[in-house]
This record gives sequence, C-alpha cells and structure tokens, in this order.
Amino acid sequence: MGAFPTTARAAVPSRFNDGGATAQVALFSGARFAGASLSAITAVVLARSLPKAEYGNLALLTGIVGLLVVLTDAGLTSSLARYLSEQRVDRQLFVRIVALRGALTGLAVLGILAYSAAGGAPGFGSATVLGAVLLVANSMVSLAHGTLPTLRRVGVGAFLTVFQPAVELCGVVVLVRTGPSAPAALVALTVAAGASAVTGLAVLFAHPVSFRERAGTSDLVRYALPLFGVWACVSVFGVVDQVLITLFHDAATVAPYALGWKLVVFLHLPAVAMAAVVAPRLAQDMRRAPEIFDRWMRRTAVTYAGVLSVVTPLAPDIFGLIGRQYRTDAPVLQALMGYAALLSVAPLVSLSCNFLGGGRARLPVALAAVAVNICLDLALIPTWGSYGAAVSSTLAYLVYVLGHVRIAARLLGSEPWSAWTRPAVRIAAGAVTSVCVTRFVLGGVSSLGLVGAGIAGAVGLASYVAVVRKEVWH
Repeated sequence: MGAFPTTARAAVPSRFNDGGATAQVALFSGARFAGASLSAITAVVLARSLPKAEYGNLALLTGIVGLLVVLTDAGLTSSLARYLSEQRVDRQLFVRIVALRGALTGLAVLGILAYSAAGGAPGFGSATVLGAVLLVANSMVSLAHGTLPTLRRVGVGAFLTVFQPAVELCGVVVLVRTGPSAPAALVALTVAAGASAVTGLAVLFAHPVSFRERAGTSDLVRYALPLFGVWACVSVFGVVDQVLITLFHDAATVAPYALGWKLVVFLHLPAVAMAAVVAPRLAQDMRRAPEIFDRWMRRTAVTYAGVLSVVTPLAPDIFGLIGRQYRTDAPVLQALMGYAALLSVAPLVSLSCNFLGGGRARLPVALAAVAVNICLDLALIPTWGSYGAAVSSTLAYLVYVLGHVRIAARLLGSEPWSAWTRPAVRIAAGAVTSVCVTRFVLGGVSSLGLVGAGIAGAVGLASYVAVVRKEVWH
C-alpha cells in the first residue's frame, strides 16, 4: 500500500487533447470488441464441451457472481472515479474506499460460504468456494476498470479488457483437451480474474494521484448510494422484458428478442468506451466542458446513425448467421433499432452526470424510466409479444435519456444540441440514403450470401459517409 504515491498541487485547468482522446476512444473500443468476442468464443466452447446440466450450473453460478459484484460495489467505484476526476482523493482516502469495498465483498463471501455449508446449494457443492474467490477477484477487476480511465491509464484498461478473457479462453482450451468439467472451467475463470485483478491493483497503487483538496469518506459514500440505486434500475431493463415475454408467451418467443438484445448491447460497447474516456475530462476542464460534451455527443450520433442504418436492412442476414430458424425473426432486431439509437448516446450523458456531480438527480429519472418500462410491458407484451417489448424499452429509455440530457444541461450551464438543426438533417438524410442503398444493393447480390451482405453493407455505409461528410464529425 505504501507504494501508492500522492502529490498535492493547486488545481490547474487541463487542456483537452482531442486527438489523444480520439486515439484512446479507438483503442478502448477495439479492446472492448476484442474482449467481448473472446468471451463469446469461450461461452461457445464451454457450451459445446460440457453437459447441459453442468453448463447450466456454471452459467448460473457465474451469473450470481456477476450480480454480487455490482451489489457489493454499492456505487463506490463510480463515486470514487468522480472525486478522482476533481482531484479530491489522496492515498489514504483511496485505500479507505478500497477497504470498504473489500469489506462489503467479504460479507458476501461469508454469506455464500455459510449458505453452502448449510446445504443451501446442493447443485454447486465445493464449487461455491471457487465462486467466492471469483467474486473477490472480479470485484477488484471492476474497481480497476472503473477508475483507470479517470487516471488517464486507458492503455492499461484496454489491456485488462482483453487480458482476462484471453486467459479464460486459453484455460478453457486446455481444459477441453484434458477433460472438461464445470469445476475445472471455474478454476480457469478464477485464475484469469485473479491475474487481471493483481495487474490492475498493481497499476492503481503505483500510479501517482494529484489532489488539491481532500474529500471525506462520508462524501463518497453519500454520493455512491444514489448511483447504486441507478445501477439497480438500469439492470432491470431487458431482464423484465424477457421474463414477461416468457410469462405471457413462451421461451421460443423470447429467444429472438434475447439475441437481438445481445447484439444491441454488443454494438453499444464503443459508446461505453468513448464515455469512459471523455466524461472524466468534463470535470477536469469545466471551462471547455460544454464544447467537449457537444462535440462527442455529435460524433456518437454520427457514428451510430451510420452503423444502425446498415444493420437495419441487414437484420435477416445477421440473424441468419446465428441459425436459419432465426432468419424470419429479423423484424424483432429491426424493432430494437430505436432502442439501440438511444443506447448509443446514453453512456455519455449518464457518465457526464456522474462526473459533474449529478448522481443524486439521476435516481428519480432511472426510477421513472423503469416504471414506464414495466407499465408498457404489461400493456403491450400480452398482445404484441417481442415487438411490444421493443416498443416499451424504446419509450422507457427515451424517458431515461431525455431526463439525463436535462440534468447534463443544467450542470454544464448550456443547452446541449442547441446548434444541431443542420447536422441532424444531414445525419437523417444520410441514414435514409444508407438504408435505401443497402436494401437495393442487397437485392442484387443476395445470391452471394454472406459476401453479398458484406458488399451491401460497405456500399450503404459509404453512401452514408458521402451524404454526411466529414464536416459533421468535426
């Protein structure tokens, strides 16, 4: 712990290096794509190698661990990142918050072990011990991922994003060759998480922290509590939809919706990476914060309008890659494109609110969005099934995004998107052009299968860029 240096200095407005930020966004986005791809490969290998019952137990255990990582964090990592960006955290406070997170995680570990010892988890047996170790390791990894971008250690964050799933995949490949089993797979996952946790913590405690005034532990905890409530609300989106689809219809109806949801979340990864890099800089350079926010909001909208305008007409081919039986379910993915568009801008507006001190104001917005989602689900899913869920998620997330935009505008002291009329018209024209061109080209090259879809997508994206032009990006 003593290797964690601290230097005190007066507050100096930071200069926002736009080129450096763009490079970091590209690096972090690529790392998230690579990490998600490696995790997907690992999941496929395990699903094919293990009996269904064993894989089910493994998936359930790791799912519970993931949920406990969020619950035991209690919003402390997001709160810590906010105060780090304001240079209000010294070594002692950092260590104290890490210890508090560790204590919460330790309580969860004791609860898991006690529940298992009482015979409450007969399906897992001794694997619950490994699950407890995995919980501790992933908790530390979560801390590293949440604070490294704020400390401008984006390269290390990108490395960890790829390192852990790469080690997992290597361990699973060795496991498949030597004799697959769920406990052995859990060992591979735990070793990967442990190695990633050690690396991340070593970097965090070796990194010098500059501070101008020290906040108190109670300040961080008070700010963490509403953020924890927001995270709990956000976790409801998607899950409640799938539960209600299954309740009113059947598992076959929820399958294409779940797959579409996973694809939308996958497309969402670059937006998360961009927000993690840009949002801390708003608090570090308040004078230029409105300009930085507007610029990156525009870049997000330009990028995702192009991507989604290509994905929409290619939905049948995308679902066809998963399996022929899903090709006719492509309209479900297309119905989720409105939600995907909102999800693309949500990370920047929500994280900006975090770093600008609007965490408490976020909670009522999140609660309202969840309430709208549940009410619309109950009204639409019984009749419309997956399409009703897509509509309810889109409208509920519209409430979520617009609420956060209002909070961000108040905190920035400006009106976001006040000069967006002309860019918005050009973006919309480019998106419509891209959809039409992609559909037209796809009709001529559909016989080429996947290659034809790639050609149609490339031509459609090129037409979008031609209409939008680089001036909108800059």
